[in-house]
Order: sequence, then structure tokens, then C-alpha cells
Amino acid sequence: MILWLLACASPSVSERAPAKAPTALDAVDTGEVPLPDIGTPPVEPSLSAEAVADAMGAAMGQMPNPAEAFQAYQSLMTQGDEVCPGSEQVIVDTWLYGCDASTGYRYAGVTDWLTGEYDVMGQALDLQGVAGDFWIDTPDGDRLEAGGNAVVLTNGSIWIGDLTGSWRYSAGSPWFAHGFSGTVAVQILPGLMVGAEGAMDVQGTHIAMHELTLPEICEGGAQGGLSLRDANGGWYRIEFEECTACGPLSFEGAFMNEACVDFTPFLERIGDWP
Repeated sequence: MILWLLACASPSVSERAPAKAPTALDAVDTGEVPLPDIGTPPVEPSLSAEAVADAMGAAMGQMPNPAEAFQAYQSLMTQGDEVCPGSEQVIVDTWLYGCDASTGYRYAGVTDWLTGEYDVMGQALDLQGVAGDFWIDTPDGDRLEAGGNAVVLTNGSIWIGDLTGSWRYSAGSPWFAHGFSGTVAVQILPGLMVGAEGAMDVQGTHIAMHELTLPEICEGGAQGGLSLRDANGGWYRIEFEECTACGPLSFEGAFMNEACVDFTPFLERIGDWP
């Protein structure tokens, strides 16, 4: 009986066989977890073709002038003193976090004043401009703040300008007071053409110029393209048929209609820049 009881008794912990360790083969493959279907509808244009063309023409007519940016900088730099900022041309990194001039102006950041003479297409052009990351406060409560560069090359006839980065001057003209963000280059070659390239936010309108040129022989016509951002995030784009101000307008790649852009405000805007 005792032997029978011992045979039927459970083995001690030390006598039990070790539990089998789980292996990868024991896992159940459930496959890829399906992603939820968000069902985002495609964006639809909120503007008519005519309204898009009007907005493009109006934005081009507000083209920022880089000369206005560095001229404002020049003027404000003359209002400091011999210590702050200590120069009428540059803010050195000594004043990276700011200094107060005895005149009531405050300067901060670091800048570089740009000058020189460059040969462009066989023409000697004078360069003038500023580059840096800075701000200047006036006693009247206005502020010029920028991060980027504003440069012009000209000989009084040919004019090439570049404005890059973010610029805002609360006492400036409408585009300047609102604030500019982007990179845009404009070329004025008298007797030949006017060109514009880049993308910008100008007074709340986001527009891009794709190798846009207005040859004088086209008399207001254009080559290249323009894009305009809809408030919903989609983009309109028009490709100009050679030597006309018109072309097919699309929204996110889908054709909408033919449209025509009036470049008169743009040409009037830049007419006295050289």
C-alpha cells in the first residue's frame, strides 16, 4: 500500500520536468494589422478661374522690393551711437542678445553689409545689400526684424534684385508692414525682358513663379508659369502659352479652365526700380 501511495503521489518540485520555453513557432501569426480608413476627401478648388487670375495679378502687383528692405536697415543703423551698435553698417556678434543706444534705439543680432562690383552679361553692376539675422527697435515702438538677405545689382539700367528669408518692418509699406516670407528674384533687362522666379507670401497671398518671363516683344504676354495656393492647401497653376498672358489653369493637376493674368500692376510696380 505504501509503495502504491508513493507511486501515485505528485513528484516534488525538484523532481518535476522543466516547463518548455515558448518559441517563435508557438506564436500565432495574425498578419499585418489593417490601417484605419480615414477617408479624407480630395480638396476642391474654392475659387473660380477668373478669381485665381485676379489674385495672381494682384499679388504680382505687390512684388516686394529688396532695396526697400536694405534702405530701411541703412536708415535705422544711423540712429545708434558709437558703442551700440558701434557702426553704421553692421551689427557684430557682441550684440547678439541686444544693446541699448543712448538715442533710444535697440539693436540685436548679427549682420553683414554687402557691396561690390560684378560683371553680369558683360555689364559692370554695383551690388548693395544686407544679410543677417537681427532686429532693430525704435523709440516709437516700431521694429525691423529679419533673417535672410536683401540684395540689388544695378548700373542704373539693368536691375537684378533678390529677397530671401523673412522680413518685417512695422513702419514700412504694406508688404513690409505685413511681413514677407520666401525667396524671390526679379530681373529687369531694358529692351529685352522682365523675369521673376521663386515663391513668397506677400500680404497673405502665397504665390510661386516658375521661370516667369515677360519679353518686351510679347507686349504684356508671358512665358513660364504661376502658382497660387488655395486657402484649403491646394495649388492652382497656369502655364502661359508663348507670348500671351493666358493659358490652361489647373488645380492640383486637374484642368479647370483657360485663364488670363493682367501683368499691368506688376510692370507698373517695378517700372521705377532701376
